[in-house]
Amino acid sequence: MKNLLLTLNLLFLFNSYVFSDEIQFDTLKTQYEAQKQKKDYRGMILTMMKLRQTSVELPESMLYDEAEAYYKTDQSAYAYILLNQYIEKFGKDGKYYSEALVLLKQTEIHYNKYMPKQITALQARTVMDEETGLMWQDDISVKEVKMSWSGAKRYCTTLAIASYDDWRLPDYDELLSIVDYSRTKPAIKNIFINTAFSGYWSSNSDASSSAKAWYVLFSSGSTYSYRKFDLNYVRCVRSNNAWSRR
Repeated sequence: MKNLLLTLNLLFLFNSYVFSDEIQFDTLKTQYEAQKQKKDYRGMILTMMKLRQTSVELPESMLYDEAEAYYKTDQSAYAYILLNQYIEKFGKDGKYYSEALVLLKQTEIHYNKYMPKQITALQARTVMDEETGLMWQDDISVKEVKMSWSGAKRYCTTLAIASYDDWRLPDYDELLSIVDYSRTKPAIKNIFINTAFSGYWSSNSDASSSAKAWYVLFSSGSTYSYRKFDLNYVRCVRSNNAWSRR
């Protein structure tokens, strides 16, 4: 009897959580639609950030609208990243595939101009962790650019800073190696100066779901599994061969 009551209570709590999340999503969605009607693109972006924090999957139309909102607010580089994410997820079957391709071409020029400026000689900062021998990216882009999991992997493998081009997306254990649990916001070793108080992708997929991957939340050092098509921050890493030969 006690086990039955405990099970019923747990089911009630779970259903209450899901129901509350859905109510929050519906409330935010109504707000979002009103902002879209008024062409309040900055408002749409802020509301979308809150919508992404719920457990409810975002509809296709919102994912395209979000990219368009960034474009309309002169943030074409971010729009380019989101459009690639949209095309990657829905492909030619996407309802807004044609529109996304057109907008992608318009934003690509801005992306190619903007991204290199994020990694100029002054900003191409790297950090050597003497405890592990790993070299980490620590320029301003690590707290400004968010992308999908597959986008993050591509980004790191094509990154060329500090005269190195062998960067990669760090694995779960490597990310945890730079966490400092004695600190919060950010919970990271004090050798780093650029960190968002948010999630950073690891290269590890979730064994329980191939559609998810692990990330580390650097506001607290906690770890979570997240949908690969959603956005997280990226900090690339490389193995320092000179250090490893010591």
